[in-house]
Amino acid sequence: TILLIVMAQAIIKKYSVSKQLPYKPNAVLMGRTGAGKTTLANKLCGTSHQSGAARGSVTQELFQNDVNCGSFPFAIIDTPGTDSAKESYKHAFLLRTGLTTTKVNAIFFIIKYDSRFDKIIEDYSQLELPVFKYVSKVIVMISHWDQSKSPERDYREILGAFEEDCPKVSNIIFMSEQCSNSQVADLMYSCLSNMEAEELVITEEEFHLNFNTYEMRNAIKASFQQYQNRAKNIETEYSALIGAVASERSLESDEILHMCIIQFREEIENLLKEFEEKHGGTMQDLDCYTFYIKMQQENIKLCNEFADKVAPLMSYNLLDNADPRNLIKRCPNCQ
Repeated sequence: TILLIVMAQAIIKKYSVSKQLPYKPNAVLMGRTGAGKTTLANKLCGTSHQSGAARGSVTQELFQNDVNCGSFPFAIIDTPGTDSAKESYKHAFLLRTGLTTTKVNAIFFIIKYDSRFDKIIEDYSQLELPVFKYVSKVIVMISHWDQSKSPERDYREILGAFEEDCPKVSNIIFMSEQCSNSQVADLMYSCLSNMEAEELVITEEEFHLNFNTYEMRNAIKASFQQYQNRAKNIETEYSALIGAVASERSLESDEILHMCIIQFREEIENLLKEFEEKHGGTMQDLDCYTFYIKMQQENIKLCNEFADKVAPLMSYNLLDNADPRNLIKRCPNCQ
């Protein structure tokens, strides 16, 4: 049954008669930042959790609240935006926890209306990845439906796009800010009550592969590659410098060579600090600190190899502690 297109009412692709369950079913809300997950949860549950439409995902905790409108009771679990750029690991962990904490009847994908329907399908595909095993539980909810300028045409074309590209989607609800909270709740319950409550299982491998952590690891690897390239460039520049100094001996040569060691070490250490500032928290979340230790070892090796390269070019022994000209030693991490 297809309902008439009325912007003040939510509409659903396929209506099922609600079953009054002997227990309170659970719904999980998933969506990209700004799609309207938290706004919807607040409207249906009478809560005031902070939403992040304009500033990135701000859902920092898991919220399970009872819906206080509609004909039948059910609970909603709100989750962080799946595309959150900040605290990505924490949000991925919260999402996984929300999906696996209790038995779930349905997963509602909140997708913001876009006149480019391929963008809607793209959003769906990204949301589906973490829960690909449970796609039969997914109900799509198109939010901001009032932004459509041709709702009847868009309705048909969006349904057609899903039938062609996402045939496993069982139902789609279209809603706008003008929709009655009770009506939206009843449509959601009609879906929930016709689905079995199920405990979702997400393995560690699936979590790291599908919950944005794979991209986080790739970002760390990419930065490490940049670190290696920059370290190599610094080494090449300083090697050329000490070669030039050695070929034109002067009274200042020893001092210049000595300062090259100091400055080389400082630049290499700054590279490592930049990397830690950028990825320190993520590495700790992903248990990647063995990777960082290897980088520290690489830094020590670079400093010592450069000092060994400079030493033969100097007129005094860098390792002679009695020589007052030795204001520095090798890389301090090696002392």
